[in-house]
Amino acid sequence: MSTENCYLCSKSLPSGQSYYEGQGQTVCLSCYRVHARCKKCNFPGKELLETPPHGVLCEFCRVTVKAEPSMTCLLCSASIPAGSSHYSGQNQTVCLSCFKDAKKRCFTCRFPQVKMTTTSGPGVCSFCKPSIITDKSDLHSIVAPLDPFLASLGHRAPKEIKGVFLPTLLILGMQDSTPPPAPIEFFEEFVLFAMPVVYLRGVYYMLPAIPRDWFVASMVGQMAAFDICRTYGLEGLAGDTPFHKMAQGWVHFVSYLCAQRLKYTLVERRLERIGANMLVGDFNKFLGMHEHRKPKDVINYAKLNIAQLAKKYL
Repeated sequence: MSTENCYLCSKSLPSGQSYYEGQGQTVCLSCYRVHARCKKCNFPGKELLETPPHGVLCEFCRVTVKAEPSMTCLLCSASIPAGSSHYSGQNQTVCLSCFKDAKKRCFTCRFPQVKMTTTSGPGVCSFCKPSIITDKSDLHSIVAPLDPFLASLGHRAPKEIKGVFLPTLLILGMQDSTPPPAPIEFFEEFVLFAMPVVYLRGVYYMLPAIPRDWFVASMVGQMAAFDICRTYGLEGLAGDTPFHKMAQGWVHFVSYLCAQRLKYTLVERRLERIGANMLVGDFNKFLGMHEHRKPKDVINYAKLNIAQLAKKYL
């Protein structure tokens, strides 16, 4: 309800003079012009206070909103005001200062603290460490469960897995001789250009640190590549002939199908994007068939056409 006195200076409002009215209060024009105002209602309150994440609020608006509690930085224990910039990942919060000042970040999730360094360089955080495949991992126990899946696609699994872990740029160079436009520091940057596992001459060459879901999907595809190479006496599947494009697209599709079956949703989406946008062999052809035809038809198509193209181009 309006009063005859200004809410801020308590002076009487001159008769007939204009004034500001809001929040059930009246404010003389002199006070309205010079006082800071509420971010929510524009009222020039007596007690304007910072109320994260809403900004500066007047005493009336503060009772209608709930201020979000501040967070605590995992690394330095400093308070992080609600609404301020920070790193959020692995269900943890890190202040912007600790994130910027971190000397090393996790290769797979960018968490600003490294707990384990691989022999080939990249470091991973304590959160990622349990699910990362490195040269210390038992590859056979991870790969063995993939044999039935390979068999369902018409491929024979190798009797043994010989894995060699190499630095990031070497693995990239084995698949693409074109240097990346910027230095690769993290796993998500690497998979924009190449796969983390590549088969060549009886050996599976791998990144020094690979998330388990990516390793499984990539490995099953390269095991299919191994079987194709074994069948046709090849060292690898690099090449530009129709045979090579058909085989490359099929191998990539096998990895995609594995990620889909195991519900590795993020890996599935990335493999589809890579296959479609970077034109990995005949991947798009297999993807289109997969959407409209039975799995058995797709498998038979791949097997028949790879065999026919091998006779013509090898």
